Amino acid sequence: MYLIWTLINTALVILFWALVLTLFSKGKKLFDNKYGNAIIVLFVIGVIGMLSFKEIDAKENRYVSKTKIDQKDRDKIVSVNKRLENNSAFHISLHARYLEEADKVTLLNGYATRSGFTSGFQWKSGAIVINKNKAGEVTYQATGILKWNLLGINIYTESKYYEGTFEETPR
Repeated sequence: MYLIWTLINTALVILFWALVLTLFSKGKKLFDNKYGNAIIVLFVIGVIGMLSFKEIDAKENRYVSKTKIDQKDRDKIVSVNKRLENNSAFHISLHARYLEEADKVTLLNGYATRSGFTSGFQWKSGAIVINKNKAGEVTYQATGILKWNLLGINIYTESKYYEGTFEETPR
């Protein structure tokens, strides 16, 4: 479904810019046919979408802890990159750094990113929680919001939740 939405969004953006270029070359004649009203509606939606488009700032998506790290604990810091979702259009990955101690972990910073063919989608990373369970495995929970946009206008907002364990502790 993600790939179909991306293709529809890309086709509408190409159509919008083709109509803009045609408007410059043909002028008012562009609207003097049986599709004139549909062209006007597409222009209005496209212009409103372009004017209202705001990219989500990546700095807002990051969790940064205020925890001070002693020099002796620097070798206990673990960096992890974990693929949370992989589909035909894009993927969402978790990036985290945490301090691992014998009985607990402390999240130092973390965020989830979206990459790939991302036309028509906006991603906002939410909460990230990392814990150590009774078996000694490091577990994670990550949330985020995926916005489905059409010509820059938000059509649908999907809440995402991921949880799992890190198979082995990378160093």
